[in-house]
Amino acid sequence: MKIFTYLLITFFLGSCAVQGPIAGGPEDIVPPKLDNVFPQNNSIINNNQKITIKFDKPLEPNSVRKAIKINSNDFKLTTKKNKIIIEPNSNWDENQILSIYISKDLMDYRKNNINNPVEFLFSFGQKIPTNLVEGRVVDIDNYFDKYKNTTYEIALYDISRDEKEIIKKVETGDSLYFKFSAVKNGLYSIVAVENKIIDLYDDVRKRKYSILSDSLLVTDEIDFYSVVLNAGGPVSKEEISSINFINQYYVDYILTDGKYERGVIDTIYNNYLTEDFGDKELTTSIEVKNEFEKYNTGPFTFSVPMIVDSIAPAIEECSIFESDIHIKFSEPIASFDPADNFYYNDSDSNKVPFNILNFNPKKATMTIFSEREDLDSLKIQIQENIIKDLSENFINETALWSFDCNKIEMETSDYGLGGISGKVNAGNYVELVVVAQNISTRESKMSIIDSNNNFYLNKLEPGEYFLQVYENYTVQDDILYPFFPGTLEPFVPSSKFSEIVGPIEVRSNWDIDDIVIKF
Repeated sequence: MKIFTYLLITFFLGSCAVQGPIAGGPEDIVPPKLDNVFPQNNSIINNNQKITIKFDKPLEPNSVRKAIKINSNDFKLTTKKNKIIIEPNSNWDENQILSIYISKDLMDYRKNNINNPVEFLFSFGQKIPTNLVEGRVVDIDNYFDKYKNTTYEIALYDISRDEKEIIKKVETGDSLYFKFSAVKNGLYSIVAVENKIIDLYDDVRKRKYSILSDSLLVTDEIDFYSVVLNAGGPVSKEEISSINFINQYYVDYILTDGKYERGVIDTIYNNYLTEDFGDKELTTSIEVKNEFEKYNTGPFTFSVPMIVDSIAPAIEECSIFESDIHIKFSEPIASFDPADNFYYNDSDSNKVPFNILNFNPKKATMTIFSEREDLDSLKIQIQENIIKDLSENFINETALWSFDCNKIEMETSDYGLGGISGKVNAGNYVELVVVAQNISTRESKMSIIDSNNNFYLNKLEPGEYFLQVYENYTVQDDILYPFFPGTLEPFVPSSKFSEIVGPIEVRSNWDIDDIVIKF
């Protein structure tokens, strides 16, 4: 009986196969590493050759299927512990170089992903191009947080024809480095997109990206190319998604990013008193802007609702800056002559009119002027039955109406703040922006370098900063733009840029001088 029991226990123990890693021991945080590949990388193979790729630890099978990408071939994939076996369903396509790419999705059973993507190339007798393009992405967020696990997908972009084409995609590895092997001769650009490239033209509107600042001509004369891209924020291009009507002509245009632009539907506003637009279908487009440009949205078709407008206009905002009083009404108003209708009473109760600097009924804005220093204590008064909307709703129907304004105080003191000054080695002078970014707050301050390539950044809060220099987006005006990462439609490369310098410590009431930045 004892012998039978011993055999039974042995049978059950022998029947329990371990499918994953054995639990216990210290936590495994080491990623898989490539051991070898057979046949050898860059070798000539037969059209039915099996490819065996071996790592130093067992691999999670689902991650293998997700990570393996093979160009234009049908293949079978088998995972055996730490081995990946790849073979064609019939034969490999002999008309092209066989590329086997393993992305960073590959992981072990402890979900440790490989640090760097891997590519293997095999030939069926033809020469494998030797041109190699290596590069990296500069991302300021990785300087703020050195443990940030950012990945970019990089597209080798053929720009030799009007119809541009993605030739190949790879991922960044450690320190955002990337590599394109066996690049054929041609004229290229390189586009980097945070995370994954799904629809390149849509991706650059939603995620950080960059387009190589110069075109890349690959020839037989050079077999190694080194490039750097600087990541910039997405350049949004929103459209109208819906319209909320305040009245029949004054609306909120809801954009695709959820924000809104308040505006007037000109067709209705200009013909409101002569035409009934209730339930009519109209089409509109509005001008909006992103960080770099103004543009018109695509056409948006809508129906005009039946609205009975019984709400009178109101003063929505009133602010004083120096000697100017800026007034914003809650909606467009009917045009009228504002002269003598905006006034205050002096100490003898005499009416003293304000000077009218600007009046725009459609935009519902007005700027009035007075040289008095006590504007914030004056009661601004409006003559009755003067201000009304297009539906004949008066702002004050029966009596004089007065209101107060808030004075805007300008901060002039720089006590406790610091500064950074220096020079940019830029060769021939172009309009360059130097930006200081606070490591703690992520706030930035920008300045244009002068004609001698000197810069000075003042009124900086104490703390540590990173500095970078880049070309201003345009030299046609005095606007300081953020870094321009390029556009695809039309195709425009990114601005040129420097490496990131720092960290540089700014102390209270102290200037840091003689910083030199190579551009």
